[in-house]
Amino acid sequence: MSGLLVGACATARPPVAVQPVPPPSGVDIAVLPVGRDSVLSPSIAHTGPISLGDAIALAMEHNPELQANAWARRAQDGRLRQAGAWPNPTIGLEVEDVGATGALDRDDLGIVQPQRTVQLSQLIELGGERAARRGIARMDRDVAAWDEELARIDVLVGTTRAFVELLTAQEEARLAAEIAAMAATLAEKVDARIEAGDVSPIERTRATLARTSAENAHRIALQQVAARRDRLSGFWGSGEATFERADGDLLSVSPPPPLDSLTARLAASPALARWTAIAAQRWQAVRLEQARRIPDVTLMGGIRRFSDLDGNTFIFGASLALPLFDRNGGAIEEAEARVAESLERQRAAATAVTRGLREGHRTLDNAYRVILMSRDTLVPGAEEALEAVGEGYRLGKFSYLDVLDVQRTLNEARAGYLRALADYHISVAELERLLGAPLHQSPTLDPSTSQE
Repeated sequence: MSGLLVGACATARPPVAVQPVPPPSGVDIAVLPVGRDSVLSPSIAHTGPISLGDAIALAMEHNPELQANAWARRAQDGRLRQAGAWPNPTIGLEVEDVGATGALDRDDLGIVQPQRTVQLSQLIELGGERAARRGIARMDRDVAAWDEELARIDVLVGTTRAFVELLTAQEEARLAAEIAAMAATLAEKVDARIEAGDVSPIERTRATLARTSAENAHRIALQQVAARRDRLSGFWGSGEATFERADGDLLSVSPPPPLDSLTARLAASPALARWTAIAAQRWQAVRLEQARRIPDVTLMGGIRRFSDLDGNTFIFGASLALPLFDRNGGAIEEAEARVAESLERQRAAATAVTRGLREGHRTLDNAYRVILMSRDTLVPGAEEALEAVGEGYRLGKFSYLDVLDVQRTLNEARAGYLRALADYHISVAELERLLGAPLHQSPTLDPSTSQE
C-alpha cells in the first residue's frame, strides 16, 4: 500500500508533483447516458425468477445514480474541451472629435474633423495558463472517472447485498412455514393424547398458542420477503418488484482468503486511487496559480481614419499589467496547502480501508466458522433430537415442554445457521467494495454456476 501513497508533506509547499493514477479502463463503456425522456419511462419489468447475474445486469444498465454519473463524466469531457480554447480576440471602434465646430489656432488648417479608429486586440497568455487549465480539466475528468467507478462498485455491492437479504428472507419464510407445520402437527398429537386421557387438557391451550404464534411469524416473514423484493428492484429504478423470487444458493461457501493476501491487494483499491487522482488534480491547480504570477500581454493593432486629411494611418500597441502589488502569492499558498491536505486525507483513507479490511475479514472468518459448526454439528444434532423427542412424546416418554424445548433449540440452530450464511455473503460483498475486485472466483450465488 505504501507504494501507492505519495506521502504527506509537512511544509506548506509540496516538494514534488503528484503522479496521477490512470482511471479504470472500463469506465468509458460502463453506462451510456440515455435521453431525457428516460426520466418518464415505465418501470423495468422482469418476470419469473431472478438470479444475481440478472439483478446486477439490470442495475448496471438502469440504475439512476449510474446514469447521473455518466452525465457528469460527459460534462467533464466538455470542460476539458473548453479548457484548451484560446482567448477570443476583441475588436473595437473609436471615434474622436465628433461634432467639433471650432477653428484651430493654426491658420493653415480648417475646421476639426472626426477621426475614426478600428482596433483589434489579442490577449497572449505568457505563463502557460492554458496548459495548466487543460491539466486541471484532465485531472478532474480522471477524478470523475474514479467517482463513477466507485459508484458502480457501490451499486454492485448494494445489489448483491439486497439479493442476499432477499434470499435470506425467502429462506426465513420457508423455515417459518416449517415451524408452523410442526406446531400444527404437534397440536394434533396433543389432541390425540388428550382424547386418550394421557395428558391434561391445559396442554391444548399451550399447543394452540404455539401454533398461532408460529402462523403469525410465518405471515410476518412473508411480508419481509415482499419488502426485500421491492428493495432489490429499486436498484434498477423500479418502484415495484415484478419478478417472482430470487434464485440463488446461500449454502455455497468457500474458506476466506488469508488476510495477508488481501492486504497486498489494497494498493489497487479504487478508494485510494481516487485520492491519488485528487492530489494530482490539486497539483495542477498549483501550476495554474504559479502561471498566473506572470502577467499576460495584450497586443493591439488597428487603422485610424483622418477625415480632414482624407487619409489613413496604422497604429500598434501593447499593454502589460505591472505585478507590483499582487503576485498571486496567496492563491499559490492556498493551492499548495490543498495538495498537502489531499495527501493527508489519502493517508486517512488508507488507514480506514486497512481497518475496514481487517474488520471485514474477521467477520467473514467468524461467519465461516459458524457455518461449518452449524452445518456439521448443531443443526443435524438438533434435528435428530427433535425426531427422538417427538416420537418419545407420542409414546408418553417426554412431556410437552420437553418437545417445545428441543424444537426451540432446533429453530435457534437453523436461524443461527441462516444468519451466518447471510453474514458470510454480505461480508464478501463488503470486502469486494474495499478491494474493487472479486474476493475469489467461487462460490457464487448464481445456482447455474454454484458448486456442491
